[in-house]
Amino acid sequence: EQSFYNTIEYIQADNYVRAKEECQKALDIAEDLSDKEIQEDAGNYMKLIESVLAGDDALTNGEYTDAQRNFLNARNRTRYADNLGLDYIDDRLEQTSQYMSVYELISLGDTLAQGHQYDKAEDQYLAAKALAAQLYFDVGRDDALAALDQMYTDQSAQQAQEDEEVQEAAQAQTTAASILAEGDIAI
Repeated sequence: EQSFYNTIEYIQADNYVRAKEECQKALDIAEDLSDKEIQEDAGNYMKLIESVLAGDDALTNGEYTDAQRNFLNARNRTRYADNLGLDYIDDRLEQTSQYMSVYELISLGDTLAQGHQYDKAEDQYLAAKALAAQLYFDVGRDDALAALDQMYTDQSAQQAQEDEEVQEAAQAQTTAASILAEGDIAI
């Protein structure tokens, strides 16, 4: 029972690594004593703890969809664990959602840039950068800046190509006009 209560205290302190250790101890002792009630309760807590830890790992590794899925799973499991850790899980879900929003803005900017709508793409990249900076999400901010730099490079390349095409067209018109002028003189 002491290990089980320690598990609860660690969950309340948002220390899920230690909570898992204590919960495993409680499960092992409950199995040795054949205490079905503690086994069931500790089992429910262990599932909650594992979901939260999996979500934290996925969030750390930049796997935001997996993190969101794990935190939603953990949120559902809190029903069986006296709603412990709900604030922590909701905070992580919010953080994950905001990180995903940064990448959605970058993706939208990429789509607009591919369609040569550079002004609108720039707005999306700048919005992603601002949101990431507001969240202190350095990786997202860096990705938004990289996308913005790439867009500027692509825009410059496209502008250079258009300028070259205009130059060639002007040269062709000049050549045609001089041929016509030579033809007029020959008449």
